[in-house]
Amino acid sequence: MSAHFDFILLGQGLAGTTLAWYLKWLGATVLVVDREAEVTSSKIAAGLITPITGQKLNRTWRQAELWAEALSFYERIQAETGVHFFRQTPMLRLFANDLEPVVFQRRLAAKEFDGCSLLQSPVINDEWFLAERSGFEMHDAGQLDVRQYLAASRQQFQRDGGYRACDIDLSRDLLPTPEGVFVEPLAAHASKLIFCQGFDPIPNPWFHQVHLKPAKGEILTLRIPGLDETRVVHRGVWLAPLGNHLFKAGATYDWHRLDQHPTDKG
Repeated sequence: MSAHFDFILLGQGLAGTTLAWYLKWLGATVLVVDREAEVTSSKIAAGLITPITGQKLNRTWRQAELWAEALSFYERIQAETGVHFFRQTPMLRLFANDLEPVVFQRRLAAKEFDGCSLLQSPVINDEWFLAERSGFEMHDAGQLDVRQYLAASRQQFQRDGGYRACDIDLSRDLLPTPEGVFVEPLAAHASKLIFCQGFDPIPNPWFHQVHLKPAKGEILTLRIPGLDETRVVHRGVWLAPLGNHLFKAGATYDWHRLDQHPTDKG
């Protein structure tokens, strides 16, 4: 006998997990399916939520609205799962060249940062950081422990009967039906199936006309004895504290070598 769901989501990374929560809250029945690979983009992601980014110091699109939604979203899941995986934390942006402080003041004067909590001339430990041009501190910022978020969500989905571990063959295991789709290895029907798989070197046969441009990023885990910085620091690259003098630093971008092996450049 087969089970029926409103939605089957293939992939339990950031996209699949987040979509599953929203669908569940809307009252839909959801089955999340994941092949449980050890290394994925989501599992190594630093989870940074940064309001002002890039060389041009652009404010994140719909920043105020999305920040409020993120706070509400993660707080609700933490309450439901009993697991803490998100922290609101200041971020320090150091100016890397002479142009950046000029651009910052220009955007500030144009009120592009209105509603964004900022501190100019923040405290900077110049024994550890190149800060001859100073910088600014962002308070509407946070860091998600992505692995914890995914693990806590998976456990909750399992408790609700809405999770299966399975490596689906997209060319053979998905059978369209008049009512939706049947996933043969799971013996499960769904009115709708949504692909949340992220990067896969094998093209999706159902969307062969969609051409992606994936990039590989590498992140280092560093132990830095003596550095007690608790903020995420940005200056061309970023440095994110993990506690006990451990930090993550990143990231590189490579559009050609799309494997899971570390490189000398990284």
